[in-house]
This record gives sequence, C-alpha cells and structure tokens, in this order.
Amino acid sequence: MELEIGWQQALLAEIHAAAAEDPRVVAVQAYGSVASGEADAWSDLDVAVRVEAGAAGAVADLRWLSRFGRVWASDASANSSRTVMRVVYADGRRLDLTVADAGRRAGSLLTPTL
Repeated sequence: MELEIGWQQALLAEIHAAAAEDPRVVAVQAYGSVASGEADAWSDLDVAVRVEAGAAGAVADLRWLSRFGRVWASDASANSSRTVMRVVYADGRRLDLTVADAGRRAGSLLTPTL
C-alpha cells in the first residue's frame, strides 16, 4: 500500500469541512509533525477538536470518524479532560483525534499530552 504525499492535509480539510457543518464543534487544530511541517507520507495526522460542553462523546465516536473513510481499527482512551480516538482507515491513513469540551482550560486541548 502506497500512501500519497500530503494525504494528511486532504484529511485535515475533510475534518475542517465536517466540523464547519457540526454546530457542536468550536475549534479544530492540527498538531504534531503535520503542524510542524515535518510530516512524510507515513506520518499520522494529529488533530485536536474543541466541542461545546457535553458533546465530546458525540465527536470522539466512530460514527463521526467513519465519514472520512472505512475504519479498519480503532482505540479510544479518555481522562477527565479529554478523549483520544486513534483510528486506522482501510487505506492506511492514521488519525489521532483529541476531543475536549469547550469548558476545559485551553492548554489541555491545544497541547495534548498523549
């Protein structure tokens, strides 16, 4: 399987479009190698999403994430400040999605500790 260079930017654009249509989403921000400009075709995409209070479970959900492709494998972890969904799509793309409620302090979302 050969991934195209720049697939992360294309997936990020899809996430931004879905977020713009979802009134629960307050903000979307890439972090990690994509944000720093150091990504290659095999780098995953790390995205932080801030949602309105109480909506984290609806966005950190396979139904929300499956709009970007067929999910091959996934894992979720959560603590009191955020939920992290790790998804591998059938075509090999990998997404780490960190979701936090808007009521959380800003630093907890924008600089996730995974």
